[in-house]
Amino acid sequence: MVSLNLYSGTDTGLVRENNQDSLAVHSWQDEAISMAMVADGVGGYTGGEIASRLAVDSILQQLEKRIQQARSGGGFGQHWMADVLRETVHYANQQILEQQHQSLDLKRMSTTLVMLLFKDDQFSLTHQGDSRCYRLRHSNLEQLTTDHTLAQEMLDEGAIDQRAFEHSPYHHVLSQGLGLADELGQTIHQEALQAGDLFLLCSDGLTNCVSDAVIQTVLNQSIEPQQMVDELIAQANDNGGIDNISVVLVEVDERL
Repeated sequence: MVSLNLYSGTDTGLVRENNQDSLAVHSWQDEAISMAMVADGVGGYTGGEIASRLAVDSILQQLEKRIQQARSGGGFGQHWMADVLRETVHYANQQILEQQHQSLDLKRMSTTLVMLLFKDDQFSLTHQGDSRCYRLRHSNLEQLTTDHTLAQEMLDEGAIDQRAFEHSPYHHVLSQGLGLADELGQTIHQEALQAGDLFLLCSDGLTNCVSDAVIQTVLNQSIEPQQMVDELIAQANDNGGIDNISVVLVEVDERL
């Protein structure tokens, strides 16, 4: 039986007036299901906050429905996690688009999303935008997501080289995100867990201020995971705190 421990924290940072990040962690112990997600909203003073919260709340609501359906006889099939990720994220996108149409003040709102879903000894991952998922395994940090930004797209297509990419002004221009289009280009990554895995979900308020090398150092410290969360947020603020900072850690128990 998989045992997961979930930890989280969010901070407004030192520059922004409000926190447009939203996050959620939850477990359904009877079904050995857990989820974690981070959303980073954009679009005006309140629009980003509304978009990110709507995404998180909508997905959590739909996930609860799908679990209830499975409990009632639908069952948890081989592709259950991937199907649930596609359906719940699509639903959240539609909810945001509907809100855009109902209010001119919200017509430009959108949000990133990075989400992990765990069932038994497997995890599934999906993301939109530049919020990231990392995994620390055997002390080595690996980025499991690729940013959905115009800069990354230009690099992938060969329009710019690595040097130009590093100085590109388009790192914050999203090529994918909830609220940007009716149809989402979703990718789902599914893989087996290993004992001792440590997953990090974060908004770019962390990665714009803290290098991967520093993140790896913090996650390899002999401290409690919640202290790691707090340390990463403190590091981001020490380096300017230029954006909202959200961090979620998921620890896979060593007894897996």
